[in-house]
Amino acid sequence: MSRCIIIVIDQRRLTTSCKMDLYRFPLDTQSCSITFKSMIHRASEIKLRAFASDTEVNHITRESMTTLDEWDFLGIAMTEEELNYGGDEKWHQLIYKITLRRRPLLYIINLVVPIAFFLVLDLASFFVSEAKGEKLGFKVTILLSISVLLLILNDILPSTANNLPVIAIYCIVIFALTGLSLLETMLMSFLIDMDSRVDQDVQTSAKTCEETQEETECRREPERDVESSLEKVDTFNKKDLDGNWLNNPYLLQLILKEVQNVRQEWFSVNVRCGKKKPGYWEKVARRIDQAYFCLYLITTISFLIFISFMWLH
Repeated sequence: MSRCIIIVIDQRRLTTSCKMDLYRFPLDTQSCSITFKSMIHRASEIKLRAFASDTEVNHITRESMTTLDEWDFLGIAMTEEELNYGGDEKWHQLIYKITLRRRPLLYIINLVVPIAFFLVLDLASFFVSEAKGEKLGFKVTILLSISVLLLILNDILPSTANNLPVIAIYCIVIFALTGLSLLETMLMSFLIDMDSRVDQDVQTSAKTCEETQEETECRREPERDVESSLEKVDTFNKKDLDGNWLNNPYLLQLILKEVQNVRQEWFSVNVRCGKKKPGYWEKVARRIDQAYFCLYLITTISFLIFISFMWLH
């Protein structure tokens, strides 16, 4: 069997697609393999060899690549393999593995840094006063801004990825933290408004207690009102009481008026002399806000450390 060397120089442009792993986007490195082999001739009949070495191929490739856009060319590695599909026959193949690295600066400036900045602003919003709803409006603005960045990220990342990219986890968790912070602010506003309503009731009932007795005797006041009302009823028109008193409309109106007065007195006294003192709900809101801020800060720091480890390793 004769042996010979055939050199083929035929420049052709090959357009191919490779499956990309976007788990570490935008700090990802992609590899694409191009395989040359003969489907007819076995390894005993033909063996493929590269015309140039790895160093020469890399040098030629770097000079010919003028438009890489967002990619950095790392190199081309060539390997020779023999495949065995079963039996004694083997097929020879030549594999070129092209490695590219993404330039992450643009994505970091446009996505990663702004979202981290919004997270810092959300943490700083805990020092904003609850008055006039400024804090609530500020947090809603932050949440909407993150939503816009999520829409931009959705346009960049393909929807065919099997694993959720780290940057998607980063954005979703920060969006969730900001949303929980917004709910906590709404709870704080509700408690403070409740405390303001209690203060208004206290101011109204305080006038009633000051006209009668001191705060220690406020609880007994309704009983005295009931007794005085009954005395008025007992002393009123005994003739009608002895007779058909149910037919007396004036007496019934008097009883109804006295009952309404007693109910009003009881309501005012319970608000004034109840368990909830003025400023109670505001103190509860402050404690919840402080506890949530500490938990929020610890969670944020832990998450940023964890996500950085996933990104870099």
